[in-house]
Amino acid sequence: PQTHISSPGGRNIFQQQARQQQQLDRAFGGLDASYQVDGSTLHGFRTYRGGAVPREAIAFFQDRASTARANSAELFDFTYGSFRSHAFLATAVHEPTAMKFLRKSAPHSWVRVKFIFFFDRERKCLHANYISGVEAPTVAEGEKEILLPPFSVFRARKVTEKAATAQTPYHYVIEIEVSHDNVEPRCRHRDLAPQPEYEPLSFWG
Repeated sequence: PQTHISSPGGRNIFQQQARQQQQLDRAFGGLDASYQVDGSTLHGFRTYRGGAVPREAIAFFQDRASTARANSAELFDFTYGSFRSHAFLATAVHEPTAMKFLRKSAPHSWVRVKFIFFFDRERKCLHANYISGVEAPTVAEGEKEILLPPFSVFRARKVTEKAATAQTPYHYVIEIEVSHDNVEPRCRHRDLAPQPEYEPLSFWG
């Protein structure tokens, strides 16, 4: 006889896994699959977010990135320099969408920022939600988003200052890695304890 493994809610776990995989394939299927870091081509996925943050927020991300670099050069190692978001975080699949928000006027003493979010190509992100303008009235028609829930785990990789150009105002670029499950500190080191719940919160972005 066939054995059915069910979750507490009564749903078959294999069915849940299949639906989850479909969601992941749909969310990440059209994203950029390679990028350059320090002269090397890496494979993964990126999304973007543009806007403005208080100037002190830049120091927060610089501190997190410095802590990460000082302790581990391994990509997607969330043991050091990690933090959590305090709210839902919408990221754009297409970079021009983020740049449109970046070019909007910023409050006095705030600075413009472009966030680049990097996802592991193999493991993707189990808590990512794909949203398009067809499905959600809050998303402009033709635009696509990856929405991340509150308390998602991130690691700041790099903070770069960008001078103003004819097309783009002065801003910072903040590169951020996204945890694939908010639990495992490292993708390749399963013997470590789970990601701690009490980590610094980012109130910006």
